[in-house]
Amino acid sequence: MQRAPAISALARQTMRVAFEELNRTISPGDSRAFGQIALQDVKKAALDIENQLAARQSLRYMRRLMPLFNGLEHYSKVVDILCNGTPFLPWIWAPITLILRIASEYVEAFEQIKKAYASIASSLGRFERLSAALATDSNFQQTLAVFYTSILQFHKHAYKFVHRNSWKLLFLTTWGRFQRRFENILEDLKRHGQLIDTEANAYNISEEQKMRQDLRSWQKRVSPRSWLNLNESDQLIIFSSVSTQGSEYPGTCEWVLQNPKVRSWCQRKPDTAILWLQGAPGSGKSVLSSQLINFMKAAKSFVIHHFCNSLYATSTTYEHILKSMLVQLLRKDDDLVAYVYQECVVVHLVIIDGLDECEPKTQTTLTNLINQITKSSIPGGITCKVLVSSRISSIALGRLRKRQVISLTEEKDSMRSAIRQYICHRLQVLHERFSQLGIEQSELDEIQDMIINKTDGMFLYARLILDYLSRNIFYNYDEIKTSMNQLPEELADFYRNILTEMLSLLGWVAFAKRPLRQLEFLSALSYSSGNPDVTNLAPQYLMDIFLQTPSSNVIIHEQEAIQEHGLASIASLISGTWVFNEKYPEESKHRRVARGLHGLHVYATEYWTEYVLSHAESSGGFHQASRLSRLALQLVDELDKTHGISIFGNTRTSDKVSDERLALLQEHDSLHRCVDEALKIRSLKRLEFEILQVSSADKPSQESLNSASTEPISAMLVSYQKIVRVLLNQDTCPGVTTKELDSFKSHFRISAFTCRLKSCCRGSMGFESEKECLDHEKSHIRSLQ
Repeated sequence: MQRAPAISALARQTMRVAFEELNRTISPGDSRAFGQIALQDVKKAALDIENQLAARQSLRYMRRLMPLFNGLEHYSKVVDILCNGTPFLPWIWAPITLILRIASEYVEAFEQIKKAYASIASSLGRFERLSAALATDSNFQQTLAVFYTSILQFHKHAYKFVHRNSWKLLFLTTWGRFQRRFENILEDLKRHGQLIDTEANAYNISEEQKMRQDLRSWQKRVSPRSWLNLNESDQLIIFSSVSTQGSEYPGTCEWVLQNPKVRSWCQRKPDTAILWLQGAPGSGKSVLSSQLINFMKAAKSFVIHHFCNSLYATSTTYEHILKSMLVQLLRKDDDLVAYVYQECVVVHLVIIDGLDECEPKTQTTLTNLINQITKSSIPGGITCKVLVSSRISSIALGRLRKRQVISLTEEKDSMRSAIRQYICHRLQVLHERFSQLGIEQSELDEIQDMIINKTDGMFLYARLILDYLSRNIFYNYDEIKTSMNQLPEELADFYRNILTEMLSLLGWVAFAKRPLRQLEFLSALSYSSGNPDVTNLAPQYLMDIFLQTPSSNVIIHEQEAIQEHGLASIASLISGTWVFNEKYPEESKHRRVARGLHGLHVYATEYWTEYVLSHAESSGGFHQASRLSRLALQLVDELDKTHGISIFGNTRTSDKVSDERLALLQEHDSLHRCVDEALKIRSLKRLEFEILQVSSADKPSQESLNSASTEPISAMLVSYQKIVRVLLNQDTCPGVTTKELDSFKSHFRISAFTCRLKSCCRGSMGFESEKECLDHEKSHIRSLQ
């Protein structure tokens, strides 16, 4: 926090004497309200006097006093420092109103006093320019006090003049004497103004000289670093991200400070010149290095450090590493001249992390450099100590001389203890969530042991597992345990699963038949595995992770993505056969729909036939060996159970849908008839037939039109849309939060009424009202007439 500027005691005393003298001169009755009068009040009073004089046919131009008021405003801002805690400030302007009001009774005297006051303004203008630069200067404060004294002296003599007996009658004979006093005061103000200007010039010269010295000093410091032309932003980002991971979970890295080899390296002894910290990828080498750096800095030891990271290409080049270390040396000691070697290098520690991420040639060059700078060249000590962290596989680092090695693979007990502390910290954050599931401490301990056993000394894998537990939805301890057991044993397999999920998500973005709404998207991801038995919607954070971050070099294969979309669509329909029938509880139906589990149903109804036919075409026939073929046949079996096989081919129109690809399904009669019927039911002739069939009704509705549809896929869509319409008109739904219901309404408001013509874009993006949908469907018929 910035300190208040020091106040000159002499200046404060000078102002106090002037204030008390004026206070004794002005009667208590006249000065009673001075403390509450602001400068704006004085301006307003001057204009009021102007109006009063105008009413008496003696108009005087009071706006000539505005420069005075502006000058007093600038002066008050500067002198306010000296007036803090005192009643001094308002007395600079408050007497003006009193004196002008009395003087206005005699116009000639009023004009002379007004001119005298206006003359003060020329001495006050400079305070606007000098206040910021000289406000804390003691000499300047003393000058301010002198100005204060002069202004109050002016008020005193003016007050005495207008309060003398018969002053109006004697004005012409006595004004000359008072005018000389006023002129003397104005002359004093002018001389002190010149003194301030002189002081300001001297101050300016002094500041310019100091600035030139600072500039030269800055140039000396910056020139070497500018010559190196190093951008340190990458190193700051890398170190910050790595260091934060260790700082957030105290106790996880303390073991390394107790290691004898590390303690020896940190001390000023020649025993351990080079220390090599080895470990597998993800074992925490970088975090340990960062915490060691923080420890050395806290102990006031100077340590040079550099982190190599393949994500930042420049950080792995020899030139950049060398520049990084040199810049840190220059920042430590700007006078790197004759004694730089002995004074700066001899007592320094260097930490280089991730050296294995550099090119082999760079590793070899750095190894030679490290060997050179760690040679003992001064009696009783060594030039420098270096700690290098890398994977065990680095061949170049094997050439390091006089090295000590710490292998994290061999530090199993220390690593296991550190990972256990890390897991404890992370599980404490999840304690409230787990307590709501009724998980006891013994079960938490079991979860902790399961994570430790899976990680096998890999900090990164522990973090990924805990992230997985914190982001997924579980309903009981058994689900958590089952999920833990299903996690892959190897870190590479874990990443492979993440990549598969990412490819699935991006595949829907790239190759969906139409853009999907958010809940449709999550529903599609839920069924993408081809499993129709889905009870939970895919989590929202999947979209946050993969759709709001910079893209990586990921290749999405169109045919694989389209096959996955077909699996998701057919699995969604199979799930629909289980749910959208009379036997399934109504409340459970509504809950599943409101949560978005069947958000893909409209899309699946629209495009499932296309996925089946395109798959058969790309495969040269419909082969039961593929997952999509087996799932399509399972859909037919489920429809047979719920509607009966005889329902297929029972259309009441003679229209024929021309799609040559249907011939590829002839070996599977039930599937062939199911796809054929689905295509016909959404044809233009079928739509025309159904509309004309019910057109004679008094109040035709889409529900009456839908009742004519006996094809099972369309029947499921009718059932689904009925539930959507019910939910849109409800404010609550048992088992569904208000947030979930509002989200459902915002995404599916236009899914309750959709056009039944397959080629129409309104087959997926429908209408909010039944009338709009019916009018739209009739427009298809009119276009042919």
